[in-house]
Amino acid sequence: MTENINALQNILASLFKIQSSAWFAEEGSWKPSREALETYKIISATWEPIDLKNVRHKFNDSDLNLDFSNRVLYLPPLKQDTQFVPVLSLYCQLNETQSIAKFRVMLICLDEDKNLCGIGFRMETPESINQNPSTADGKGIHDFHHVQLIRRFGKTKLDKLPIDCPCWLPQSQPSFPLPAKCPATLLFCLIVTLYGKKCYNEFFSTYVQDYKRSAVKKYYKKLKPWINWHEQ
Repeated sequence: MTENINALQNILASLFKIQSSAWFAEEGSWKPSREALETYKIISATWEPIDLKNVRHKFNDSDLNLDFSNRVLYLPPLKQDTQFVPVLSLYCQLNETQSIAKFRVMLICLDEDKNLCGIGFRMETPESINQNPSTADGKGIHDFHHVQLIRRFGKTKLDKLPIDCPCWLPQSQPSFPLPAKCPATLLFCLIVTLYGKKCYNEFFSTYVQDYKRSAVKKYYKKLKPWINWHEQ
């Protein structure tokens, strides 16, 4: 369990570094596009960013309940579809037996009339772990690590900023299975989903401090057959 917590904390710390350099300082190899910056300046006036101090404080709590549903992490700018701003709302409840993780991502941009629009998805641990059963045996139809579409972040303060997302999008099906086994590997899946294999590997080799000798290595190796399949 300690390894999983350390790996999760290490990856989040690396994402915070990029958030600071890309969106706050507008510099570095992840520098956002002009269109993305225009969108960011609008949404950041309402959506307060999570910072590293917030996360470190939560990791020091005895219950390890990482609830940031009212703030967002501004994820690294996209290398393609660069007009979008990717933002993450996260919730994790970490314990020795079964951990819960719920990652909600919105990709936001401005339309031709300068209105906010976008699309979103959520990545979650199995439904029975999330204690949200939809069948008599306590296991729902999404009782596996999965990703689904969403139309908004949920019933949080984040919904005070309206995002024009198509109301006809389904939010239950389809649900795509993921090769994750814990919150740390679920976050790894999120990174490769948004940025692709090349950026995924560069992220670990460049931004994740000492990843080959840290707790991150164990989980990185678990996903290697799925992401770097040709090297097997």
